[in-house]
Amino acid sequence: MHYTQIIHYLLIAFAFSFPISIGAANILLALMLIMWILEGKFQKKWEILKKEKIIWIFFSIAFLTLLSAFFSHSLADSFLARPGKILYKVIASHFIWLPILLVVFITSIKKIYLAKIITAFLSAIFISEITSYLIYFQLIDIEYFKSLHLLYQSVSYQNPTPFMHHTAYSVFLNISILLLIHKLIHTKGSALKLFLFLFLTSAIVNLFMNGGRTGQLGFTLSILVYFAFYMRFTFKSFLLTIVLLSSILFTAYKVSPIFHKRVHLAIDNLSNAYKGDYNSSWGVRVASNIVAISYLFDSPSHFIFGAGAGDAKKEYLAYANAHFGENISSVIPNLHHLHNQYLQYWFDGTILSLILFLYYFYLLFRLPIESKYKPLLFAVTVSIMFSVVGDILFFRYKPFFLFLLMAGYFIVLSKKNAKVHNETFQSN
Repeated sequence: MHYTQIIHYLLIAFAFSFPISIGAANILLALMLIMWILEGKFQKKWEILKKEKIIWIFFSIAFLTLLSAFFSHSLADSFLARPGKILYKVIASHFIWLPILLVVFITSIKKIYLAKIITAFLSAIFISEITSYLIYFQLIDIEYFKSLHLLYQSVSYQNPTPFMHHTAYSVFLNISILLLIHKLIHTKGSALKLFLFLFLTSAIVNLFMNGGRTGQLGFTLSILVYFAFYMRFTFKSFLLTIVLLSSILFTAYKVSPIFHKRVHLAIDNLSNAYKGDYNSSWGVRVASNIVAISYLFDSPSHFIFGAGAGDAKKEYLAYANAHFGENISSVIPNLHHLHNQYLQYWFDGTILSLILFLYYFYLLFRLPIESKYKPLLFAVTVSIMFSVVGDILFFRYKPFFLFLLMAGYFIVLSKKNAKVHNETFQSN
């Protein structure tokens, strides 16, 4: 079998495995890299990589973070290197190793395999949903499966996210919903349409059955974006989308006790934070952003160079203690990160890292794909941009793999002079 074909099959297997098992995903990525090297064609690959600016974003941020760490006073006072972790190893794994997926994707994957890759990913989400429902209705012994390391260790009957944290799972569901909506619109077969509609309904129910508010809010925003572009910004399309979303949210609020509880909890958190009480899930995020923004705008040096990748946490806590009252300084010492990807990149890798990160989204928006795929591209990109406001998902393996997979998908989809076999979203 030709190495190129093996890479395609490995990436299909990877798309299926990474939402479920990060261990299997890392093994498959290593095998892909080996096959990619054996495949050769390095001159051709280099020509592709030179033209694709997106791939250089993460390697450039890695360089800036390494440089920042080099000039830091310490390597142990950072957010990146938590106890037991080596800063340079974290940078190498998150900034260099994981983006290898995108390198392989854009240099070796052909358009005719995109449908299989997306189908494999959605199949994994389908399995996740089924497992989530089994947990929610208490049809399986979760402690037994957790003991076998087949379920996420924090899963519970009240928090039925089977293979990852509920924040990440909600983002996975949100992007899966967008893929299913797009596939449903562009599918002709009635039987397949019925299956996709049922799958879509199940995914939406599962989203609001779980506690991931990031994905739920991202869902609302990205659906507005998708249909705004799909229906060309008409008042009628906007009104129909608002009615549809309102119906979904109202039904979820009335039917799902978890969603109902999380809505009221969020309102209470934000209300208390407004009054100066930040001791809550969302309150500590607000406090974290207040301190980080204040630090970065405190001096030209902070604004340009951030806090230093090796000193970031120490600098952050010292600044909070010196400039803020106990209501803020007392709630942030146990934070492992800033709960904001934009601010985290800036803190750890200078303002240039933030600019590069924003440029990454700009490049995604500017990809020259067919008009019928633009609503999906814009909605997925907006969803990712929103999801990292409240968390550092680009530092978490599964969400980062998801974002890289979607970037690779859209980049390959945008390539010219490559014949598409039937409809990209149709089964092959």
